[in-house]
Formats: sequence, structure tokens, C-alpha cells
Amino acid sequence: MAVLALVFYAYLGAVVGPEENLEDLHFALINKDRGGDLAGKEVKLGDLLSRDVFARRERKEAGKVAETAE
Repeated sequence: MAVLALVFYAYLGAVVGPEENLEDLHFALINKDRGGDLAGKEVKLGDLLSRDVFARRERKEAGKVAETAE
């Protein structure tokens, strides 16, 4: 029973504050999207997602540089 409680609280801690545990998570983003037609316009959702992910990363890194410079 004690083991189950320990597992439960470990899981709960990861769910409640996942940002703390994902700080140094490395990942690979592979964009093989060939695009498609959406309401008569050519849309490449893979490119949009890639740009958003990398823009967020750059903003976050710029914030860290600003914090360390102070």
C-alpha cells in the first residue's frame, strides 16, 4: 500500500508542475508536411508549427540571456 501511495504522489507531482520537469527536455522536430488545400488556399501546417516552436525557443533563450546579464 505504501508503494502505491509513493507512486501516486510521484505521478501527481509530475502532472501538477510539468514545466519544472521539462526544462531540459530535448526533442527533434521533423517536418515532412507537403501542404494541402484549405478553403482554396495552400496551407503547410508543418511549416507553421515549426516556425512557432522555434520562435518560442528563441524568445525563451533571449529571456535567459537577459536574466543572466542583470
